[in-house]
Amino acid sequence: MSALAKVFVVFVFILSVAFFGASATLFQTRHDWKVAYNTVYSQTEEKFKEVDAKIRSLTSQVDEKEKAIYELRTKDSELAQNNSKLIKDLNDEKKRTESLMIENNNAKLLNETLGKNLEVMTKANENLQKSLDKVKTDLDGALTNAEAAVQARDSMRLDLEKSQQELHRLRTEMKELTDKFESAGLQLASYRQRYPNDPIPGIEQPVEGLVTAVDDEEKLVVLSVGKDDKVEPGYTFTISRGNKFVGKVQIMKVFPNLSGAKILFTKDGEAIAKGDKAQTDSAMKS
Repeated sequence: MSALAKVFVVFVFILSVAFFGASATLFQTRHDWKVAYNTVYSQTEEKFKEVDAKIRSLTSQVDEKEKAIYELRTKDSELAQNNSKLIKDLNDEKKRTESLMIENNNAKLLNETLGKNLEVMTKANENLQKSLDKVKTDLDGALTNAEAAVQARDSMRLDLEKSQQELHRLRTEMKELTDKFESAGLQLASYRQRYPNDPIPGIEQPVEGLVTAVDDEEKLVVLSVGKDDKVEPGYTFTISRGNKFVGKVQIMKVFPNLSGAKILFTKDGEAIAKGDKAQTDSAMKS
């Protein structure tokens, strides 16, 4: 039932009470019915006006309340929509919060990992710094040594130039001696061919043999003659190939049927080889 219907019910109820009240009064006082009726009508009309004024007032209040209710419902609907939106925003915010918490946890883990890596890198940097300091120290020492080495190199260059000059002089002398040895050997061989049974005064008969092995790195040769041939350490042998002079060797160690000798020198462009002829210059030790 609406508020306006309730007002009309109250109005009818008031009129009924007023009518019955007036009837009872007339009955008790026994007034004239017309007068009573007019009186009651006047009173009822006044009451009706009062009630109508109240109804109008109530109707106005009801309209205002219905308007207020409509506004409240509208606001309630808006609030409901806002509430739904807020709930959705809250859920979205919760999701973002959860995502941020996950990212925060990941960031913590990453931070811990970075912290450990930083410690490792710090230790590695310390070790690298120590190595760098050592390298710097070694470099300073190396620079010092380099300066000394440069000085030593310059000194060695001077010594090398002197040695080259001395070597050139010795080569020149060796060539002269080689030519003399070769000439003397050829003269001696010619003399022995002409006078095989005529010994040379002060010189025993030569010992002849062959080169059986050569070690170029150690400058050593092995000859096919030894103690049985009266060869002794210190003897010198001329090495030849046909009528061509090759070089000179000196006996170092003697065995019964062979001996070891060191190469004294060879002719320029020549090298002692297995099968070359070996012959003593004299039987005397050099």
